[in-house]
Amino acid sequence: MPLLRHHRTELGLAAVMAVVAGALACFAIRDPDLGFHVATGRAIDALGAVPTTNVLSFTCPDAAWWLHQWIPAWLFHRADLALGPAGIGLLKVAVVALTFACVGLVVARRSSERAVAVIAVLLLPLAASPRFLERPLLFSKLGLAVLLLGLTRLPEPNADRATWFRFGALTVLPAAVLAAFHAGFVYAWLVALAVLAAELLTRGSRVRPLLLWLVALVGGTALSLSLAHPFGARVLALPFRFSLDAYWNAHLVEFRPIDWDPWLYPAFWLLILLSLASLLFAARPRWTFDRVLATLLLVGFGGLVLRHQRAVYAFALVAAFALPRVLTLVLSMAHARVLRPAALALAACAALRGVVVWYGSVQPGLGLDARAVPTALLDFVATSGLPERAYVSDAWAGHWLWRFYPTRRSFYDNRIEAYPRDFFREVYQSIRYGEPGWRERLQDYDVRLVVMRYATPGERRFLEGRPGLRRLLLEAVDWRLVYWDDHGEVFVRRDVGLDACSRCGDFRSFDPDTARPIVASPGQVQGELEDVLARSGPSERAFVALVRTALWAEDRPTAARWVVDGLRRLPESEALLQLARALTGSR
Repeated sequence: MPLLRHHRTELGLAAVMAVVAGALACFAIRDPDLGFHVATGRAIDALGAVPTTNVLSFTCPDAAWWLHQWIPAWLFHRADLALGPAGIGLLKVAVVALTFACVGLVVARRSSERAVAVIAVLLLPLAASPRFLERPLLFSKLGLAVLLLGLTRLPEPNADRATWFRFGALTVLPAAVLAAFHAGFVYAWLVALAVLAAELLTRGSRVRPLLLWLVALVGGTALSLSLAHPFGARVLALPFRFSLDAYWNAHLVEFRPIDWDPWLYPAFWLLILLSLASLLFAARPRWTFDRVLATLLLVGFGGLVLRHQRAVYAFALVAAFALPRVLTLVLSMAHARVLRPAALALAACAALRGVVVWYGSVQPGLGLDARAVPTALLDFVATSGLPERAYVSDAWAGHWLWRFYPTRRSFYDNRIEAYPRDFFREVYQSIRYGEPGWRERLQDYDVRLVVMRYATPGERRFLEGRPGLRRLLLEAVDWRLVYWDDHGEVFVRRDVGLDACSRCGDFRSFDPDTARPIVASPGQVQGELEDVLARSGPSERAFVALVRTALWAEDRPTAARWVVDGLRRLPESEALLQLARALTGSR
C-alpha cells in the first residue's frame, strides 16, 4: 500500500507540473523563426527528401544546409496543414506538458519533502517559460528531461550487470531516438559527462560502468544522427560553433546573457539564489556524489544561462534533478521551521510576479499574436502584385517563408547554419546598414522589393547615428515607399509598374521609422498621413503622427479630432490615451 501511495504522489506531481507548464505555453505564436521551420517541412514534402542545400533562399540556393531539425520542422508543417497556427500551438503545448510531466516525476523521485515539490511547481515552469517558443529546441529539451528521468534510476554502487543493462536501455534508447530531433540534445551529453565527473571526484566504485554507459550514450545518439541526417553527428557541433562566436553573440538575442534584473526573471533568479544557498549548506559535513553532481549541474548550466539566455530552459530541467536533494537537506536542518516557510513565501512571490510579467508580454490562447506578426503587411504584399524577389528583414523572413514559400523565397533568414558566414556580414548586413554599394548589391540579386520592420534599439546602436537602409530608400529617387503600418515599411523600385495596385502610395514627406516629418510643411505631412490611413487601415503610428502634426501647426481642435478618431478605431492605444490626457490637461 505505501508503494501505491508513492506512485500516486509521483503521478500527481507529474500531472500538476504538466498542467502548469502547458498553461504557460498556451500563448499565441510570436516567434519569428517558426515560419522557416514550417517552410522547411513544406520543402521536405515537395522534395520527398531532406534538403542538403539552402532551397528556401534565392541568394544562396547552393550553400550547404546542415539541417539538423527537419523532424520537428516537418511536424510543425503537418500541424499547420491540419489546424493552421492553432495546430502548431497545440503541438507546442503537448511537448512542453510532456517535458514537465517528466520533470514532475524527477522531482518526486529526488525528494520526499513536500515543500520542495511546491517550490519546484512554482519556479521551474516559470523559469523555463521564456523559451516556450514554437521551435525544434522544445524536442531536445524533452530528450533532456527523459534522460534526467532515467538518471533517477542510476544503479547503486556494486549493482549487478542486469541492473546496469536495464539502466542503459532506459536512458540510451530514448536518447538515441530523441537526439535526432535537434542538435540541442548535446546538453544531454554535458549532463552525462557531469555524472561521470562526479563519480570520479568522489572516487566512487561506478567509474567503469558509467564510462561504458557514457560511451554507449554518445555512440547511440551519434548513430541515430548519422541515420537521420545527411550531415550525420557533425550537426552536434553547431551549438558550440555559434555560441562561441563573439559576432553572433553580439547580433543574436538568444546568445546574449540573460537580463540581470530579477524583477523581470524572478523565478530564474530565485532558483539561482536557492541553488547557491543549498550548495553552501550541502558542502557540510562532506561532499557526496549527489552533492558534487548537483554542484556541477547547477554551476555549469547556471553559468551557461549567464552567457546565453537560450540555456534557461535547460537550466530549469537540470535544476529539477540537482536541486531537490540538496534543498531537502537545507530544509531539514536546525532552522527548518524558519527556512521552510521563508522559502515557500519567496517562491510564491516570485511565481506571482513571474505570472504577471509573462502574461503581460504574451497573448494567451492559440493562433497568431497580432502584435508580433505583420499579418496586414503580408496581406498587402500578397494582393498587390509586387515583385517576387525581395530583401526582407531577417526578423520577418520566417513569416515571409511561412506565408509565401515556394512562390517567394528569402534573401536572408535566421537559419544561420544555411548561409556562408561572410554573406551575413558583407551582403545582408552591409545593405541593411546602408554601407557604400548597397544599391549595387540589391541590383546584383535583382531585388526590386524591400520589406523592412522598424529599427530596433540594438540596430540603432550599430548604426551609430548613420542613416540605415530605410532612410536611404525613402530619399532615393529610384525607390518608392508604397505602404507602411504599425509593423514596418514596403519599398518598391520605381521601374516596377504599379498601375494595378490601388493600395500603393508614394510617401515621401514623413519617415515612419523615426516618426519624424521630412518636409517643413505641416499641411503636406498631414495630407500624406491621411493617405496612409486610407490605404493601410488604422495605424497607431499614423494617428499619433497626425496629432503631433496638428500640434506642430498649432491646431489643437484638429489634434483633438484625430485623437478621438484614433481612439474610436484603436481603443487600446496607450500612446493615443496619453495624448488625450495631455490635450485635456488631465492626469
